[in-house]
Amino acid sequence: MSPSLTYTPWSGCDIDNIKTLSQTTLETLKFSTDDLYEEWINNFLVKAAEGHICLKCGRDFSAEWSSLATYEQNALRDIVERLTVNCINVAVGNKVGKIVKVSDYNIQMSDPRIMTADLKELLESFVTTTSVSETSDYATGNMQQRWGES
Repeated sequence: MSPSLTYTPWSGCDIDNIKTLSQTTLETLKFSTDDLYEEWINNFLVKAAEGHICLKCGRDFSAEWSSLATYEQNALRDIVERLTVNCINVAVGNKVGKIVKVSDYNIQMSDPRIMTADLKELLESFVTTTSVSETSDYATGNMQQRWGES
């Protein structure tokens, strides 16, 4: 039986690569078949990761994908895959417990953050910003006059 991959990722990320990067087996998360595990990764985690990236960057990459340079597509694909792996790692952490042994005498809580600082930094070059004067009426004489600044 092949997986029912109802979502087609705009990033073109590779589920096998995600599984390799996560080093998590379907048994760890109690999936009965590899197809169900792949469906969960593709239809839920990848879709959510792509959505978070679009929100963080203020862009619709599904519409812009074909106009991006190859190196930009590769960079975004890598970020989607890493974000998805972080989701899997949080799921594993939730399953096995949030306390992680660091050394013989040290333990710490596992980090539940999925959008880590390094991923946010990688996304910075894709974030769109708009100047206030471009989007508001403040730059017009009308707004300056209403605020008594003319």
